[in-house]
Amino acid sequence: PRVLGDSFIHVNDLDYIVEANEPLLELESHPANEISEKIGVYIADLIEDGSTIQIGYGSIPNACCCALLDKKHLGVHTEMFSDGLINLIEAGAIDNSRKTLHRGKLIASFCMGSKRLYDFIDNNPIVEFHPSDYTNNPVVIAANDRMVAINSALEVDLTGQVASDSLGFTLYSGIGGQADFIRGAARSPGGRPIIALPAQTEEGISRIVPYISVGGGVTITRGDVHYVITEYGVAYLHGKT
Repeated sequence: PRVLGDSFIHVNDLDYIVEANEPLLELESHPANEISEKIGVYIADLIEDGSTIQIGYGSIPNACCCALLDKKHLGVHTEMFSDGLINLIEAGAIDNSRKTLHRGKLIASFCMGSKRLYDFIDNNPIVEFHPSDYTNNPVVIAANDRMVAINSALEVDLTGQVASDSLGFTLYSGIGGQADFIRGAARSPGGRPIIALPAQTEEGISRIVPYISVGGGVTITRGDVHYVITEYGVAYLHGKT
């Protein structure tokens, strides 16, 4: 796909061009289940019409997108653009008309998903991709009024510390832009930083723990955490003892 925005390199800046004709890698969608649907509803209750959202990929983001179908005038400023957002655009819930930054445009840094997604962004004038050092800059994120950042976690302890990329000494991923968006949403007028996760693993082990597993890294500090959402409801931790 040819994506608009800050996405162009002049041919004079290239040393070699290698033409190829291979299909892009596609990422299968994670279907929502009963737990993720409950979490999605709780998240949607915190999102007002006219908000700008950042959302990722997985069963909880997909469930959240389904719960947002009745919203109006949502905008998008995100790192990853995934399939779930297309349904919201086609339903009219996302039109980017109330954004305070890049009004009328969906802003992202990269995408991963289905052929439908790649076809949607191809030469689409409402979509702009920018480098991640721009989209993930907390100052830029905070320039969006009512910015809602929706991110997941592996563990949250009782003081509010969040581990998102590791369990103990086992690394699952990088931290990505999670800390950037949580901090940016916290600075946004009317913004809401959200951490959402199932209360238990599939094996029935609690993800809400008295302390982060030994060896685990803290992705989001207790000072940055605001809303933590599980299928049991919403906990607002900011400023709590």
